[in-house]
Amino acid sequence: MKDAKKLIEVLTTQGLKITTVESCTGGALASAITDIPGASAIFERGYVTYSTRAKESLAYTAFRGVPMAKAILEHTVYSHAVAAEMALIGCLHAEADIGVGITGTLSREDPANPKTPVGEVYIAIQILQGAPYLGHIIVPSILTRGEAKQLVVQGVLEMLIRELEKRNLV
Repeated sequence: MKDAKKLIEVLTTQGLKITTVESCTGGALASAITDIPGASAIFERGYVTYSTRAKESLAYTAFRGVPMAKAILEHTVYSHAVAAEMALIGCLHAEADIGVGITGTLSREDPANPKTPVGEVYIAIQILQGAPYLGHIIVPSILTRGEAKQLVVQGVLEMLIRELEKRNLV
C-alpha cells in the first residue's frame, strides 16, 4: 500500500514511532505497515485486542483500567471513547509517539452486543500529546471480512497521513 510506504517515510524523517491497538481488523494495520521495508524504524509492536476482556486487560496493565472500563460501560466497546483509550494505552505500552485504536464490527452482529450496528468501525489516532483524531468508517455489508479489513486499513492510513499533514509533520 502506497500510504503505508509514505507513512514510514514521514515517521522515519520525523523520528516518530507508531503503535496499533486493533480489534476488528485483527492486526491488519500492523501487517500493512510491517509489509514495507524499513518499518522497524517506526514500528516496534502492536496489539490485537479482539475481545472486550483483552481491551480491559491491556488497560489494566497500563494503569488506566478505570477509564477503559468506564468508557466501555458508558459508550459500549464499539465507540470513539474506547478507540481513544486504546490509542492512548497503545502509546503508553509501546512508548510510541502515535497510537491508533480501532474497534467496531465488520460483517456480523456481535452476540455479546446485539444492539450494535453491523459495519461500523471507530478509529482514534493519538499523535504526541495532542487531542486524538476520531474517525468513523461504515463498511458495506456486501464485502467479505478480508475486504472489509482492507477497506478499514486503507481508510486509517489515509486518516493518518491527513492528520500528520494537518499537524505539519509531513
